[in-house]
Amino acid sequence: MELFLRKVENAFGIKSLRVNLQSDKKMFQELIYSKNGSFKTSFSNTLYNLNNGTPENIFDRLTNEKCNLDICILEHDKEIHNLDNRFIVFSREIYEQNAKLLSDYSVELETLTIDKKSSEYIKELLSEETIEIKLQIDNYLKGTGLNFESMLNMFSNMEDGYLDRIINLLNIIIEHKESDISEINVKKIYQKAYDIVDQNEFQNKISNYIHVLENKINAQLFDDGFNETNCLSFVATIEKAKYLSEDKSRGLFIKDKIYYDIVEIKKMFQEEINKISKDPEIIEQSKEITKLMGTAKESENLKESIRKNPLLVKQLSVGRKNIILSYLKKSNIDFIYWLEIIKKAKNELNNVLKSAQTKQTDFERAIEIYKDRFHPIFNIEIVDKAESMLGIKTPTIVFYHNRSKDIAVTEPKLNQILSSGEKTTLNILKFIVEYENNKKYNPFIILDDIVETFDYSNRYAFIEYINDLVNLSIPVIVMTHNFEFFKTVGKRIPKLRKSVATSNSDGVIDIQVNNRINKNMEEILKCNNVFDFFCAIPYLRELKIILLEDTKCLDACLHYQQETCKIKIKDIISFFPNEAIKNLKIEENDKYLNKILEIADGLSGFDDFDIVKKTILSLACRLLIEKKIIANNFNLLSNISVNQTAQILDLYGNRLLPEVKKCLEAVQLSTPEFIHANTFMYEPLIDIDGKYLFNLYNKIKELSDNDIWKKN
Repeated sequence: MELFLRKVENAFGIKSLRVNLQSDKKMFQELIYSKNGSFKTSFSNTLYNLNNGTPENIFDRLTNEKCNLDICILEHDKEIHNLDNRFIVFSREIYEQNAKLLSDYSVELETLTIDKKSSEYIKELLSEETIEIKLQIDNYLKGTGLNFESMLNMFSNMEDGYLDRIINLLNIIIEHKESDISEINVKKIYQKAYDIVDQNEFQNKISNYIHVLENKINAQLFDDGFNETNCLSFVATIEKAKYLSEDKSRGLFIKDKIYYDIVEIKKMFQEEINKISKDPEIIEQSKEITKLMGTAKESENLKESIRKNPLLVKQLSVGRKNIILSYLKKSNIDFIYWLEIIKKAKNELNNVLKSAQTKQTDFERAIEIYKDRFHPIFNIEIVDKAESMLGIKTPTIVFYHNRSKDIAVTEPKLNQILSSGEKTTLNILKFIVEYENNKKYNPFIILDDIVETFDYSNRYAFIEYINDLVNLSIPVIVMTHNFEFFKTVGKRIPKLRKSVATSNSDGVIDIQVNNRINKNMEEILKCNNVFDFFCAIPYLRELKIILLEDTKCLDACLHYQQETCKIKIKDIISFFPNEAIKNLKIEENDKYLNKILEIADGLSGFDDFDIVKKTILSLACRLLIEKKIIANNFNLLSNISVNQTAQILDLYGNRLLPEVKKCLEAVQLSTPEFIHANTFMYEPLIDIDGKYLFNLYNKIKELSDNDIWKKN
């Protein structure tokens, strides 16, 4: 699988991208060195947006020109142009811009935590055992605005398990003491007009109303032993039993009259209730209640119903939840039967949960990879692991900092505690989670300066992790502006093709293989030509310092001193091991200073990444500017023992002519005082343009030896 870059134009800071890697435009496993600010972030952002399906975000940030892209993935010689979810971009800058927490990777976390086989069984178990009771309740509640799920939300804790919530609801229904709701139209009970029913002020008014109503009803019809509820229940019972019969002399004696017809009995009770509803005291209490209601049509209808039917108010007093429970209680649903069925399902679920608790999820395996390779100062656990593994709950992650291992902290809290480098190691985990979730799709991995803030142990651990991916033939592009990291990765992962990205002033980026940047530091003293010889001198001087040997001669090769003009090539050769210079052809009696300046005069148009020639040119710049300043007045160096260039600038900078001082400052900034085998120390030479060094050298040459110092 290869990434084919036919055309990349107007992509963030990339005006145009030209790829020339072994005569093609394809990438597979690459290590790219790029100067800071020239390529990496723009390239990462481009692929990140293509991966997320947001190509509209890709445009030239300076000119606002739309991007012009022709990018595809070649998989088995087939071009794939839909690049959604085909890249995993690990960029510290992108991670920081998006401020994405590990817990925000919800899709990845669910995929990596759910045990599909067990999850499917649980879904089947739950649907088989719960669907029938759900359908029965939904059917009975039709028209009320409620259903099975809304009942669960109303009567159970959302944090409880699904089956626990159903069991709780069924228990509430079974244990509910049924209220008389004969006067209530349950289909309307959850209309907005009835919201008033559950308000405290309304309930207080109803309390007074009921007290007056019951006194009136008891005075007319009932007493403490036989109230209206008993009466209605009694009437319903004799109606159902078909007790009344004039032929059999089975009747009810009420208020000096015998009734043989149930219709007449109901009519008599209704007439008595109507009389009570017209009682001035009841009317007054009714007004107090209806004052609390709105003026909408539904509210007006409810007011009218209350005025006509005093019993309606009393029945509403139990509140809507109790009304619905009483309504369900009147159904023919066998709640006790279903309670036993759901309890059995829960027992089976508990068995599966217990089994799931002992299994390791893919997410936990990702954490193990992370903990085995890296050195995080925190531990990570999944809350409700079994439930999330079965797809019952969304995974929740908590962290335990090594400083207080018993205290669980959230990721936002952890981010407040972690240092910059520690946050980067947390980003590694996000990357591993993303990769482990998507690796079945064989995604292209893009790594953009991911180790910038790592400590060394984690830095090398990540290099080994990349090496494992490369050995598995995973497509990987590693980009860095850290030359030490570039050299280390190049050595430890030899399968990565090494290239460089350069940019010109027009924003055109060139990516090409460049072998000169890959000079082997272990062979720095092996001199096959004069260029290698002069380049090796500063590194040889550093080795002699480490070995506590005399470096006076070599010091004078790097800075202009009284001995510098006298040094011959043969004087320097004596410091080299014989094996290192056996192939060197050079005139040993030549003066060192004359020869290095002669070579510098001939250097132009060379490769910007040719560290050998750039080292020579930087030495020539330093020697030449110091020679022009010092001339033969070596007393200027009497108080200088180290950092000669910097000390000259500090001691004499204000006495130099402006153009001379400017050249000296440029030399100080662009040519490292110490150039040795630690690649980080000569990284400035990698990033400085060869043309810039050559122009600086020529400016120094043009300085007149007689116009160096300000006139007194």
